[in-house]
Amino acid sequence: MVDVFSRSLSFPNKIPRQRPHISHHLRSISIPCRSHPLISHIKHDIADLTSWSSASKLNQQTTSNLCHGLSRLAQLHSTLQDIFQLPHAQQSLRRHPHWVNHLLEDLLRFVDVYGIF
Repeated sequence: MVDVFSRSLSFPNKIPRQRPHISHHLRSISIPCRSHPLISHIKHDIADLTSWSSASKLNQQTTSNLCHGLSRLAQLHSTLQDIFQLPHAQQSLRRHPHWVNHLLEDLLRFVDVYGIF
């Protein structure tokens, strides 16, 4: 004997939930880079010159002390010249001509101070 099966449809009582927005992780296109070794070298030269300057204020000004300070200043000038020879630095200066004007003014002051000694 066959029983009769009836069909029934059931509808959910609740409105279907929207799926939560899935955030996607995007990779950064910037690559961490190390600075050029000359940057750490110029920081070291500046620290040396600063320490000499603070020490010379406390000590008596002698010719050997001034010669030592001038040699540190010459080393700083040499490192700065090496940095300006880098292609990346030259490209940056070409793109920003107003930086060149400010830089030239500061370098002229630097040369004047160096020439006074």
